Amino acid sequence: MMAESKKLGKAALALLAALLFSAVSVLACFSQADLYAVEVVLNKPNVTYDLSKLRVEQVEPGVYAYRSPVDSRLVVALSELELPPWSGKFLGVRVQVPLRTVLQQAYSCGVELATVTVLGPLEVELDAGEGEVSLDLGELYLKGPAVLLFEPALEVSAQKPLKLSASGVLELQGDRASYRVTTPCFAAYGGDCVRVAMVIPGFDEPMSAEPGAYRVKAVVSWVSSEKVSGKFLVRVKGVILDQAATGWKTEERAFFGATISKAVDGLEVKVSFTRRSLTARVEGEGSLSRALEEVEKLVKALGLPCALEPSGTEEVKVVPAYDVSRDEMVAALKAELEWLSSTGVISGLSSGDVEAIAEAAQVGFAGWNSRLVWSDGWKPYSSVEGALLVRCVKAPPQLMSFEAFERIPYRAEEVEAPQLDSLLAYAGAAALAAVLLLAVIFFLRRR
Repeated sequence: MMAESKKLGKAALALLAALLFSAVSVLACFSQADLYAVEVVLNKPNVTYDLSKLRVEQVEPGVYAYRSPVDSRLVVALSELELPPWSGKFLGVRVQVPLRTVLQQAYSCGVELATVTVLGPLEVELDAGEGEVSLDLGELYLKGPAVLLFEPALEVSAQKPLKLSASGVLELQGDRASYRVTTPCFAAYGGDCVRVAMVIPGFDEPMSAEPGAYRVKAVVSWVSSEKVSGKFLVRVKGVILDQAATGWKTEERAFFGATISKAVDGLEVKVSFTRRSLTARVEGEGSLSRALEEVEKLVKALGLPCALEPSGTEEVKVVPAYDVSRDEMVAALKAELEWLSSTGVISGLSSGDVEAIAEAAQVGFAGWNSRLVWSDGWKPYSSVEGALLVRCVKAPPQLMSFEAFERIPYRAEEVEAPQLDSLLAYAGAAALAAVLLLAVIFFLRRR
């Protein structure tokens, strides 16, 4: 049993070494592990190293790995690395967040958002030329978090050919939140209307909104060839997450559209709405079918005519096992450099160098192109003149599991065992002291 445990431990260490220093092999290609690490190569003149003083098991020739004593979520790895255009090998010190793999699958369907309510209509009079009017559209009540799309409309009647364009701004004022939606060129008669080429949340694509009561006001501006009268209204489309959609919450808007999310048995499920589609992305380590059931329940509860189909193939995504900040990773790197210097593993690295490395380090400054090196200061290797940079990207390696990570050892402190000669010297000194003490006691008694 002990032999099997040792084999598993060595296998885990070897797997970690392959992950952390895969840049040395396979043409030093970029690895996703580099995104969650900080690394420095100690190539500064007069900085040397002696790995024989390191009380850590070597996982493969020239590579050592152990848990950070500063932060047990992190792994410290030491390796002898080459660094063109410099000749020879140098010590690389790397702090790595362990990685895990998660499944990722997307499902989608085409769907038109239904009309929730209509604000208005209000009678408006538009003078010839340019003009602007402020309108109070009343109250919009959202009984739950919502995904909304606003469609303003201007219905006019004219006795002769008309050239008119209208734009506006909708303002939603609530007790808990407020929103402002610009609506350029929402109406155009007899000609074109020029607008900014950008996606506007709430107008071009849905936006997220918090529950509550909102006072809705509109400012409408126009350019018209004739004086006309008409009606202004706003159709509010979308979905409202009430009790039928328990557990779902709105999220910050991404590039476009609106997103709601829910945790389902270890999986994160995100459902994104655009003007004409719904996409569900499932990510995690649980059952994809269980997550899909939750999405289908949501679609049914919202009354959406949507038949979800897989969008693309199931993928494996690499993510950090822990959420570690830049300051936490740099603190671990700094502490390790100080400890390695104090134990004699590293020589010639000043406290000023350690501070400069800590100041320059950023999460992702790791791997062949991005590791920190010395060249008139500590900087990423990619910024060094004459650096041999690579352009390839390597597929994520077979990553360590949580079980394997837990077998990564902690480093032992440098404690030298007492030598035999020292023990004999101590014993002799103690015996002499005992004899002298007895002599003093005997002398005092004689007196």
